[in-house]
Amino acid sequence: MLVSDNLISYLNQSFAKYSLLDHKPTLTSEESLSVRIEAGYKNIVGAKALLLELLQKDIELRERVLCILPGSSKLNEKKLVEAIGYGKKLKFLDKETMLRDYNLVPGSVPPFGNPIIIVKHFIIDSDIFQAPLLGFNAGLLTRSIIIEPQEYKKVLKNYTIASIANRDI
Repeated sequence: MLVSDNLISYLNQSFAKYSLLDHKPTLTSEESLSVRIEAGYKNIVGAKALLLELLQKDIELRERVLCILPGSSKLNEKKLVEAIGYGKKLKFLDKETMLRDYNLVPGSVPPFGNPIIIVKHFIIDSDIFQAPLLGFNAGLLTRSIIIEPQEYKKVLKNYTIASIANRDI
């Protein structure tokens, strides 16, 4: 089953209130935001989902990490490692690994850990829950889910909230 189908089924079983938006393929956070605004969602913030691998220098530690941050933000890797509490280095998963292990391509990753995307660490930037409305690709580059932050939070499992995005000062 496709990640998109699993996600929609999960949201429906959780009685989440959301909207589904099919659109042209979007490869970047900026493109995704643009199609969502064009569809009438004006006060929307993209929820960017990044899949990484946490590496430890001295031992052969490789743990998967899913982090979520506002689409216009950049990840602060040092803050992410601090939020996890151990590890030395982070590496973004390459396209081949994402496709093989998750049946996803870059840009299509939805902001859901277990049971949708199985990872050891699921970290969400604290600013995500301050947004008026969230939008994210739903396992496909051609499908978005629009959801209020409180609905999103209601269906999440086993996550940590931390400040992991670089902030403009």
